Amino acid sequence: MTTRTTALRILFLSAFLACTRAQAGSQWIFNEILADPGRANDSNNNGNFDSIEDEFLELVNLSGEDVDISGWT
Repeated sequence: MTTRTTALRILFLSAFLACTRAQAGSQWIFNEILADPGRANDSNNNGNFDSIEDEFLELVNLSGEDVDISGWT
C-alpha cells in the first residue's frame, strides 16, 4: 500500500467520523468514493484525463431534509 493510498484512507475515515458526530440525527451515506483513478480514465467526464481532478466523494442525503454541511472540512 502506498503512502498516498494510506493517507487518503485516513482522510476519508476522519471525514466520515467527523461528519457522523456533527450530524448524528441526519441520514446520509457515502455513495461513491473515487480516490486515485488511473490516468487512462476520465472519471468525471470533463474531457481532462488527470487523476487528481477526477478524485471525488459523493454524499447522498436519505432524510428528505436539508443537511447543513457548511462546517464540514
